[in-house]
Amino acid sequence: MLFSNGGHFEELKEALGAGLPVLLAAVAVSLLLFVLAALPPSMLPEGALADLLAARRGQVALLGVAISLSAAIVVAIVFWAL
Repeated sequence: MLFSNGGHFEELKEALGAGLPVLLAAVAVSLLLFVLAALPPSMLPEGALADLLAARRGQVALLGVAISLSAAIVVAIVFWAL
């Protein structure tokens, strides 16, 4: 209701137009990190990546959440500035 009655719809379209590439890239990177954290260790090839990921699965998933959340905050700040 706030966007339709308050006349903020045009500002929202401008903010999404300006921040959409960043938001999509951040969502793609965070999805990649989520998939990487969700893979079982047997699916990863032997090597440094498997050893690094085995001990840090929770941290990789948390990084994915942090990336997507920070991108949403950036879009909100751009909307607020308009």
